[in-house]
Amino acid sequence: MDFLSSLAARPFSLISSARGGGEDNYGRRQSSVSTHSLNSVETVVGAQHLRAQEHHLYPPQTPQYPRPKKWLAVTLRPIFIAVLVSTMIVMGVIIQVALRISEQNQGWRTFGIERFGGINFLKSVIPVVLVMPISYAWVKTDEALVKIHPYVILSRGNVSAEKSILLNYTGGRFGTLFASLRNRHWLVFMSSILCILNITLSPMASGLLTTRSAEIRTRNVQVRNQKVIGLNPTFSTLEFFVAASGYATAAAVHNLTDPPFVFGGWAAAEFVVPEAELFRGTNGTVNVPTQAVQTTTGCGRAETLNLSGATGTQTGGSMTISGTWRGCTIRFDIPNAGMDQFGVTEVSSCTGSNANIANPFKPVLFWFYSKDLNQASLTFCQPTIKLFNVVVEASLQTKLMTNITIVDENVAANNVSGNPQNGLAFNGVAFDLTNADPFVQARATSTRTGLPGAVYRAAQEQPGGIVAVMQNENAFAEMTNKVYLQFLSIVAKSTYFVSSNNVINSEVINWELRLYVYPIAAHSFTAALVLIAILGALIHFSHARARQNVYMSLDPGSIGATLSMSSHSKFISTLNAGDDEGKISRTLRGMRFGISSRTWQIAAQGEDDYRQDTAYTGVTDVYPRRGSGKDVEDEYDPSRALLSDPVKTPMI
Repeated sequence: MDFLSSLAARPFSLISSARGGGEDNYGRRQSSVSTHSLNSVETVVGAQHLRAQEHHLYPPQTPQYPRPKKWLAVTLRPIFIAVLVSTMIVMGVIIQVALRISEQNQGWRTFGIERFGGINFLKSVIPVVLVMPISYAWVKTDEALVKIHPYVILSRGNVSAEKSILLNYTGGRFGTLFASLRNRHWLVFMSSILCILNITLSPMASGLLTTRSAEIRTRNVQVRNQKVIGLNPTFSTLEFFVAASGYATAAAVHNLTDPPFVFGGWAAAEFVVPEAELFRGTNGTVNVPTQAVQTTTGCGRAETLNLSGATGTQTGGSMTISGTWRGCTIRFDIPNAGMDQFGVTEVSSCTGSNANIANPFKPVLFWFYSKDLNQASLTFCQPTIKLFNVVVEASLQTKLMTNITIVDENVAANNVSGNPQNGLAFNGVAFDLTNADPFVQARATSTRTGLPGAVYRAAQEQPGGIVAVMQNENAFAEMTNKVYLQFLSIVAKSTYFVSSNNVINSEVINWELRLYVYPIAAHSFTAALVLIAILGALIHFSHARARQNVYMSLDPGSIGATLSMSSHSKFISTLNAGDDEGKISRTLRGMRFGISSRTWQIAAQGEDDYRQDTAYTGVTDVYPRRGSGKDVEDEYDPSRALLSDPVKTPMI
């Protein structure tokens, strides 16, 4: 009886051995026995097999092993996926909040990093560094998913070797993508798509931050005001006039800008400009509410002009120049010295409002004569002034005025707009020299000769020189207006203001290089984060369901893990050292594989304990059994199942 029982326990091997010189279930050659022996063995085995079926006794050769603990890579654990997905969504929210703050607060300070030339590097690298852990986590998650996926397939049972034990997803990202598509392993395919999408995070992150100059306003900055509108009592010394004439001459020759607190035709009350070092940023300006005087020259070329007398090629005698302009008439003689000449004089013969005013306020005439052309040019000017309350913009670096904005004309009462000046403008050419000392008279002469000399010198610097300027009928008028306006504005700065000492609240405006969140990049990056997070959550939720029946006690990546999953698998003996992939595929062709519920290892249909395998994997043994006289198919036996049927998932 013991012998028969042992035979019944090994029906396939004994029957195969009993047959003459064929191959067993794994293609190995068997020795031959006599026909008599074969018939005897079949009779005994058949009877014992039928008895085992009747009593539901089909004892396996291998013992029942306890179910292993479930090993799962850290990157596949639900808590890891939840943290990773949550981190990405939170990061997307943070980026959108940062974008809103960036727009409201004009970005963030760079703390002078741009001085070292590293701001462009840092604004590109820092976001990439922050997103690298996320990219790395998804890559490692994909690696773990791909590594365990063959066992997920085997846990379903009834799968071919090509789609299970021969499955190879180590051919690189795109190799895995196409292989999973070919095998219809959709979770691996979508995980590969996820990793490819994940590559886009770094370039998008590098464009998140940008720099641009922003206007930073600092209000209620106190500045000390040093001047207010008022007639300077020392103007009669003519120091202000001769100094202005000298500056105008130098500016004409050297192309100088206006001095501090002079801007075009404006002269503003002086104040102490704050130091640039006290404020962040560059190109800073200060806006100060103060008072200013606007000067206009009222210059224009003569309406009529007449030159009579000797020609320019002759010497000796004199020439007479006459002209008219806006009700004013002038006639004067100049010596015929055979050279270019110029000068300035007040115009006394006028009608209307200019008829009875003092010499310092009368219209003036700038005249120029060219010996080469024997031609003269006359430019009449009638200066005027207006007083305003203004906001002056001055540079913190250069201390020069850069702009001026009129507020109103309601200037406090003063002796410039009132008595004794009565709003009249000094012409800066004619002076009241009554009882003047020689120094004052010398300053007057210097001013009268220096001012037209500045215009003449400026004309010489033009292409073609004096001749070219004289041939253009408006050229001398334009050049005279430019030089004379600067002269009168500098005079106004010194003459129409007196000392003061009070504090004014001002506003400092700086241009600072600041760090901004770039809107298009922020929206694109957030959308990518959310998309990848949602896709990753769906993939790993589906994979968690698909691997419910995968029981492994260690990482499947080592040789030891491979041996622990196949040490009882008998189909291993069909493989030999040196078999290439094609040879192995041909050897295992037609075989179906699953995970044994007795050994918890990889098993092939037809092995001696596969009845229990079918209870676990849900597949049936299609190998023929003998003993009943016909081929029979193993039935699914729920009483032998250690687990319920695996959950059917839409894709694995």
